[in-house]
Amino acid sequence: MQWLSAFFLSATARTAGFSAVPIDALSAASLWLLCLWMFVGASPAGTGGGIKTTTVAVLAAAAFSSLRGREQTVLFKRSIPPDQFLKAALIAVVGANLVGAVTLLLCATEARLLEQDAPYGALSLLFEAVSAFGTVGLSTGVTPRLSPWGKLILVATMFTGRIGLLTLLVAIAGKRVEPARYPSEEVLVG
Repeated sequence: MQWLSAFFLSATARTAGFSAVPIDALSAASLWLLCLWMFVGASPAGTGGGIKTTTVAVLAAAAFSSLRGREQTVLFKRSIPPDQFLKAALIAVVGANLVGAVTLLLCATEARLLEQDAPYGALSLLFEAVSAFGTVGLSTGVTPRLSPWGKLILVATMFTGRIGLLTLLVAIAGKRVEPARYPSEEVLVG
């Protein structure tokens, strides 16, 4: 039964957020592992948040190709363009920094909660931040006890996680449309 619960929890941490076991009863190591699953999130066509499984796949393929001394990043006998790797790296770094910043803000706004005998302290706040970013819906039970500022921070994080980091970054930075480029042709001149 434990294996079935573990399998269900690993799948639900990336998509739906159904809780078959009480999250606040899990060990700290289990919460860390769930944070990793929630941060990665769902696949691109799904409605889950997180940085997406394909982002992790591109980063892993780039790391593997680099370790093997290849100039190209290859995945399933297809080369991944360098700009795709840069987008994947940007999304992963910005996502990790966002979760870190949200956790820091929660630690600042919820100092009274951290002073109480919460079961995991800052780990519970990290879990809430990653769950909000991944739009998962799992909670250690801390969310109802958050201050209005803490709840507002989580709402903004859920919104960011739902629309996606790439969409948000393009909206903030503004995407400049380059003029059309025509193919070049060698002409015999003489």
